[in-house]
Amino acid sequence: MTNKELYSILELTREASTEDIKKSFRRLAMQYHPDKNKDDDAEEKFKEVTFAYNILSDPEKKARYDSFGMEGVVNEGANFSDFSNFGGLGDIFDAFFQGTASTQKQTNLRGTDIAIELQVSLEEAHKGAKKTIHFEHNTACSKCKNTGQKNGAQLGECKECNGTGEIRRVERQLFGQFVNVMSCNMCTGQGKIVTDPCEDCSGFGIKLEESTKDIDIPKGIRSGQKIRISNQGNSGIRGGVPGDLYLHVNVNEHKFFKRIEDNLIYEMAISVPDALIGFEKNIPLINEEKEYKMKFKPGVQHGQLFRIKKKGMPGLNSNAHGELIVVANIIIPKKITNTQKKLIQELGNTLTLDSEQIPEELSVLNKFGVDFE
Repeated sequence: MTNKELYSILELTREASTEDIKKSFRRLAMQYHPDKNKDDDAEEKFKEVTFAYNILSDPEKKARYDSFGMEGVVNEGANFSDFSNFGGLGDIFDAFFQGTASTQKQTNLRGTDIAIELQVSLEEAHKGAKKTIHFEHNTACSKCKNTGQKNGAQLGECKECNGTGEIRRVERQLFGQFVNVMSCNMCTGQGKIVTDPCEDCSGFGIKLEESTKDIDIPKGIRSGQKIRISNQGNSGIRGGVPGDLYLHVNVNEHKFFKRIEDNLIYEMAISVPDALIGFEKNIPLINEEKEYKMKFKPGVQHGQLFRIKKKGMPGLNSNAHGELIVVANIIIPKKITNTQKKLIQELGNTLTLDSEQIPEELSVLNKFGVDFE
């Protein structure tokens, strides 16, 4: 690999700018990264691209290479093929895209989020409501001021990393020294440790408590949606910001209505005589004491839909309203007397179908939304 011209490896000329070198490396590194490219020579090409970038992206090394070639940048006895101390090619890839091969130092320990299932009635989802929830979460220990140290005293210095929060390992490779930086496991990257634990929180800086909170339920909310309340989750450790509280909404089933998006469906049971001669019926409305009186003309068909505008659900964060859709369900008696049977037969002899063609809007097949050949 060292016999190849580094600019050619990156598919560049010697006039390439720093930005050109960076762009070409990103493109080729993505193309030949072994995790993405399973070709037999992908790993070797990835090493070549990485090596070339390391030299040409460094102004001093680039100047030596431009003047003296590989002899100006290669240390005698270096072994480029040995990547074992870097944790794999993925670490090298991350190093050149992020600047160093390191595990990010944790400057704070954010609290975890809390998820609670929130049961909401259809009436509450329609009108909006206030609900009180009770939940357990970790809160900052007031006695040690969230430090975990007794009486809130200063934390001690971590002896493992000498207070830096990082463990550094220097490795020599063909292209020079490479510093692998990892977060210290002893202090979780903080550089400080608890030396005299707080008695109230056992040195964690947080305590489990029960809380009560009033929640505003917006009108129009649906099942499956979430309400996020920032910084109301578990407290962070040693000054870390709290997590968030997520309420997973479940709108309960209703006695009369079914919901489809912002429309409400009301299934109306009617008798055969009413369907034939027409009738009046009071239709219940959600969150309204007064019912809606509807007149139905003779000849109501089973499955026929009747729409009442703006009597459905409100849109979330919107002034729009869905419809209340009344579905006619003609109920056929399962048992009839002989007298009733005779009367129905006499009636049937006087009635004829307007057409044997089923109207499209009443076709059961059309309700499936499928085209049949």
